[in-house]
Amino acid sequence: MVRRSVFDNALAQRAAKAGAELHDGTAVKSFEKEPEGSFRIVADGKNGKWEATADTIIGADGANGIVARLAGLRRDRALAIALEAEVPHQWGRGHPDLRRDVCHLEYGAVDKGYAWIFPKGDHLNVGAGVFRPRPTGERGDKHSSW
Repeated sequence: MVRRSVFDNALAQRAAKAGAELHDGTAVKSFEKEPEGSFRIVADGKNGKWEATADTIIGADGANGIVARLAGLRRDRALAIALEAEVPHQWGRGHPDLRRDVCHLEYGAVDKGYAWIFPKGDHLNVGAGVFRPRPTGERGDKHSSW
């Protein structure tokens, strides 16, 4: 497992070194498919408005990012709540199932949810989350026990 901030920065720096334009501190605001098939991207950032065209868009901003939303990939979203912690860990101590090369995912460990333990170098990422069905009415889902 990697720390996303370190990994994402390394990817960005490697792409820039290979010739990509890096626009740090710039956020995509919209994109549209042009009639000829390319995309027009509009972004805004610390250096002002930025526009570009591209044949391909890679949405590397996560499942809840603007690219997924604008592309219509998350129409029926479910509400999920999670709590996580970065816990210092010395390998060789603690439970024998904790290993550097094993990620633990437990579905059903939490009612209507999941739990995880991800090894990350000198610490563990430990957490749990629950899903809540999408509300059908004004005051929530009448079929839900929540």
